[in-house]
Amino acid sequence: MDRLRRWSTLCRYLGPWANAEAAPNVIRRPMYIRASDTQPCFQMRIYEPTRGRIFGSVFLVPGLHFEGPDHPRMDRFAAILASTGVMVFTPFVPDLLAMSFNERMLLDVERAFKSMLEHPERPRGKPGVISISFGSLPCLRLAAHPQHGSDMLGLMTFGGFFDWRATLRFCMLGGDGVSHDPLNRPVVFTNLMSAFPQVPAPNAVVDAWHAYMRQTWGKVELMKDETARLEAAKYVSKLLDPESNKLFLQGCDLAPGGPELVYDALHGQDAKPWLNPIPHPERVVPPLWAVHSV
Repeated sequence: MDRLRRWSTLCRYLGPWANAEAAPNVIRRPMYIRASDTQPCFQMRIYEPTRGRIFGSVFLVPGLHFEGPDHPRMDRFAAILASTGVMVFTPFVPDLLAMSFNERMLLDVERAFKSMLEHPERPRGKPGVISISFGSLPCLRLAAHPQHGSDMLGLMTFGGFFDWRATLRFCMLGGDGVSHDPLNRPVVFTNLMSAFPQVPAPNAVVDAWHAYMRQTWGKVELMKDETARLEAAKYVSKLLDPESNKLFLQGCDLAPGGPELVYDALHGQDAKPWLNPIPHPERVVPPLWAVHSV
């Protein structure tokens, strides 16, 4: 009966007929991941059902997004999972919130996973793990670790990447009949900033890209409305000097020369072996489901 109830809950909220805004009532509470000598403390949110038996747990790692678990779709998904009778743990990984590819995120996700395992109220048994987009890399690494992998019931990755350079190129121009999303371009530029020609105010440019993303992300209508995107860009870049503003607009897909800058930067970038997910899947200990969609 419990199994049938769980499946009916998932179908109700995630089925093709579901109301995309509807979400079950659940309990949300914070916990904090203890700091290490080099890494600061950060938050993880716990979701629990309001009633009924809690029979298991799920570790849910978001992708690159400044809202992290606060993003309405992530929050809704975690609430739906919790309503089926599991305790969901989802971390606010600092580098993912900062839209940054940084090796520190591997250690932060590992710290969050270990803290979840040690939580005194977590139900007994191995947790399931679900990762989204760039959150898939640290979870694959965890699952390939002999100890951490054996602590998992299974891993599902959604929208992970195979080659980070190819992923960034796709974000710039699309490919295989799929057009690029111009709203993604600031993420690419933010993470390649150190490889671009120097501008007078690099930190201000990155801050402007972040402000622009906050203004535009989630607004699908802006993907094809360059005039509206340009207005949003002008609003957040009005204090930049002309040279910095040119780079800023290139990073918003609103000035020519952006793809050339990115390709030159990628050509000059180090290999960044930690960003390579290829060695991990063949060593993954628990069952692995790799899911993608367009």
